[in-house]
Amino acid sequence: MDMFRTPAVGILLISGVTAGILAYTISRRSAERKRMRIGGPQVIMERAKEIGDTEVARASREYFEEHVKPEVKPVLLDLLKDVEEYVNHYFQRAEKAVKSM
Repeated sequence: MDMFRTPAVGILLISGVTAGILAYTISRRSAERKRMRIGGPQVIMERAKEIGDTEVARASREYFEEHVKPEVKPVLLDLLKDVEEYVNHYFQRAEKAVKSM
């Protein structure tokens, strides 16, 4: 199990995650651009207003704001802190690996 804790594995892991995030972002942007060309901004906004103005949507929005958001917010903040700690730790390890080359 110690062979998976080497700096090289950490660098590969960070590189893979970064590449995945970049690929997802690029594909999402291109998909959004295609949708915008097909429908046009005005048509999309009108459809969003039609869908968003129903009674069920209003009730869902209120429920989310009152119940879900206050419960989820601290969990998300803790998760972000943990991710930040892991990222900082592995960047420090990657930096040490590069310096030792």
